[in-house]
Formats: sequence, structure tokens, C-alpha cells
Amino acid sequence: MKTSIIIPVYNRLDFTQKCLESIFQFGSKYDFEIIVVDNASTDGTKEFLENLKEKIVFINNKENLGFAKACNLGAKKAQGEYLLFLNNDTIVTKNWMDILISELDENPEIAIAGSKLLYPDETIQHAGVVFAEDKTPYHIYSREIKEKHYVNKKRKFKAITAACMLVRKDIFNEIGGFDENFRNGYEDIDLCLRIKELGKDVIYCPESMVYHYESISEGRNESYDENRKLFLKKWSDKVQQDDYMYMEEDGTQNQYLRLKNQAHEIDRLRNELAFIKESKFWKLRDSYLKTKLMITSPKKLLKKKLSKPLYLVDSSFRSFKDEGIKTASIRLWNFILYGKGTLDPESITKKEHYEKLSKVLKNFKKN
Repeated sequence: MKTSIIIPVYNRLDFTQKCLESIFQFGSKYDFEIIVVDNASTDGTKEFLENLKEKIVFINNKENLGFAKACNLGAKKAQGEYLLFLNNDTIVTKNWMDILISELDENPEIAIAGSKLLYPDETIQHAGVVFAEDKTPYHIYSREIKEKHYVNKKRKFKAITAACMLVRKDIFNEIGGFDENFRNGYEDIDLCLRIKELGKDVIYCPESMVYHYESISEGRNESYDENRKLFLKKWSDKVQQDDYMYMEEDGTQNQYLRLKNQAHEIDRLRNELAFIKESKFWKLRDSYLKTKLMITSPKKLLKKKLSKPLYLVDSSFRSFKDEGIKTASIRLWNFILYGKGTLDPESITKKEHYEKLSKVLKNFKKN
């Protein structure tokens, strides 16, 4: 067996169906197997996968074990020489797998190969992972148009995403697989860095193209802060900033400077959004969605009826991306607090924005 495709899933049957259909549609010139690891889905995923047992290997977990544990379980069942980790919210394209396999077959020094990932709107989701000044990893050129020359260069990185990652099974087993101390975040970057310490290379292969909806699983980002702290504890003294080197090579230094200036704003907003997910509002979100009621202030719960559907709040979180963080946050907060619809981010200053956020967060903490 050449390759074992390992797909961890938790609900979102609609995405899993489309992902599997695309794999079966395009196939490969190499022999492969598909291992689907279900983390106790409740939306009919289990029943659907059980009916595919002639086409796939199905592992049914009794609880949601998270990404790392699910992938490690799949790897233990794998018969392939290579392991191809793939998110269920992906749609593959022609030759996607063959290109990655050929890269490892022809270059023994390469241990990991990854695809160019696109959002459904054809912009870049992944073209390699780089490290910022504070040692935080991020996807370089995310949301860039796919035709740019610098997202179509095959080249080495310290890390790539495991949303679509081909890795040599013997090396994966040698380092003990994914670190299960991470919970749905940073485990792929950690894996790449540990393999790099063995003297092996990680390469980005833009000719292999996959569409990725990104982070659609429930609870996907719940442990972001804990994962980041663990990652920095392990790697902050070992990893060096490298994003500017790629941008200097590509002639995109101005973009680097812009990203650097946005870094503190992004971190702050991320922390604020993480806090809101632990607030009374977020915990009672489902009931608000059903009743179309909202919080006007933490001390006046369920008082004001909405003039617009509350699903916009949920969609704001779902569409949340680094590059759109300011827009998403302003839209979300104004809707939650005032029942307003979309607000042009340019119509509010940063100072006013942060004053509103700070005031509301203090109120949430009091309640």
C-alpha cells in the first residue's frame, strides 16, 4: 500500500460526503486506502460511514478525542508507506495526491509535503507556514489571489498545515506522531518542527491544489489560548522569525510591515473573542437563536427583541479570519450590543471600538 489517507471528523456530514466524493472522483495512479476516524458525531455521520465500510476503514470513537488523538489512531491502522492527513472540510482536485507522493518518492531528504489550499472564493488559504516576530506561526499570504507568483513557488518551509499533509509513516512513528497535549491547534506545526529537528525537510507543493473551507468543526478554536501557550513554551527558544525573509525574497516587504503593525490588534481581538465564547451570552447562544432575543446589557437579559435575525452573529464568528478580524469583530459587537446590522469598519475609530469592547467585557466579568 502506497498511501493511507486519514480523515478525522466530528459532525458536518455534508462536508465529509463532499470530501470523500472528490477523493473517489479523482483517485490516484498509486494504490491508497481511506481511514475515517469519527469523533462521536451526532449528525448521522456514523451511520453514513458504516455504509461505506467496503470503500473505507472506519474508526468509531465513543467520545470526541480531538484532532491529534484521532489522527494518531488512524495512523496506527494505516497500511500505507505514506500517511496523508486530510481535513473533512476539503475538496480535492485532479492529481492532488500524486504530486505529493512523487515529491517524497523522488526526494528522500523530504519527509513532509503539503498542498496549496484555496478558500471557496479562490483566494489562498495556505501557501506555507511562517513565524512572526513573537514566534507565532501563521499562513503566509492568506487571502491573496491564487495567481500571484509567490504563492506558486515550490519551496521549503519550517512547517505546513495538516489540513492536507503527506508524511513518511516511518518518520511519523519515530517521533511518536502528533503531540496529544495539543487540542485542535498547533499540533501540525509542532509535528513539522520535530521532524525538522531530525534533519528532514518540509516542502510546499503548489501544483497540488485542494479547496479548504477551514475550521468548520464545532469547538475547533476553543483551546486556542492553551495551545498557543504550550507551543511557545516548547518552541519559542528554538524557532526564529522567518516571515520577513520570504517576503523580502518575494518583493512583498510592504505587506510584511502591514502585517507587523496589525499583529497586536489581531492578538487582542482574538483574546477578546475567546473570552466571549466563555461568557453567558455565548453559552446561551442556542436559546437566543431560537427565541430571537439578545443581550442589550448583561443585567438586562432577554429583554429586547431583535429587528434582524441573530444568525448574523453566528455567521460573523464562522466567517472570522485574521485578515477580516476588524470587520468581523465590529460587525459582531454592534449587532450583539445594539441590534444593528453590518457596520462599515471605517465609520468607527479604533479608540471608540476598543472603548466599547473594554466596557462590555468588564460588564461580562461582573456578571
